[in-house]
Amino acid sequence: MKKRELIISCAGITIGGGCTMLADDDGGEINKEALVKDGPGEYPHEIRADNRSKESIELTVTVELEDEQIQEGTFTIFSGAEEIVMGITKKSLPDGEDNIVVRAMTAGGQETTTGHNVNECLGNFLIGYTDDRKLTSTYSIC
Repeated sequence: MKKRELIISCAGITIGGGCTMLADDDGGEINKEALVKDGPGEYPHEIRADNRSKESIELTVTVELEDEQIQEGTFTIFSGAEEIVMGITKKSLPDGEDNIVVRAMTAGGQETTTGHNVNECLGNFLIGYTDDRKLTSTYSIC
C-alpha cells in the first residue's frame, strides 16, 4: 500500500493557513479538521470518559495526528458518569500512518496519554478517572 502524503495545493494562496487535507491510499482526501468531532454521536471510534469518583471533574481532551493538534475540548464529567466526549469519524486511515494521540488532563493537572493507529480493529479510546482520583487511559481493539 502507498503511504499517505500531504496534498500540496491547499485552499488557494493562504499565508500561514497550512494544509488541512491528506490523501488516502485511494487518492481520496481526508480532512483533518473533520476527522474528530466533539460530543456524543455515532462514530466508528469513540473517545469515552468514565468518572468513577464521588466528585465531578473537568477534563480537557486533546487529539493529535502527525504531531499536530486537530481537536481540543473541555468537558465536565459528573460523578459515576460515562460519556462520549469526542469521536473519530473515519473507520480507518491508510496503513503506515502515525498514531492518533489522545491526551487528557484534569483541572488539577493530572495527565494521561494514549495512542493507536486508526484501523478497523481499533475500538474506542477510554479515559478513566478512578474512585481514588487517578486519571488513566487505554484503548480497545478487536
